[in-house]
Amino acid sequence: NNDCGGEASSDGYVPTVPVETALRVLRRFCLYDSTSREDLATLCITWYNRYGEAASLLLQLLNNEEGGEFMSPNGTTRHELWLRFADVCIENPREARVAGVDFDGIVRAVLKGQ
Repeated sequence: NNDCGGEASSDGYVPTVPVETALRVLRRFCLYDSTSREDLATLCITWYNRYGEAASLLLQLLNNEEGGEFMSPNGTTRHELWLRFADVCIENPREARVAGVDFDGIVRAVLKGQ
């Protein structure tokens, strides 16, 4: 199924934009506003079932390539991001691996560094 139309959300909104189009627009917006990556990751998990992309986005947030401490516009702590990242990777290991996320290697590196 290539569209996300049909089911209304709790607020009554019925999406009519094809999934890939919506994701492309959201990805483009994230290039403009990198603080939106957390929201895109959440949408990938809850609405679009794109777990590999969500794992990759969460990993980008955790690595925080822009320098400095990550500040979530939604109030999410770094610990909560780690938990969400771990949940996505554990529940969807194949999708995470296909997206280039080496969860086992990341966990080993974190544990080795302690």
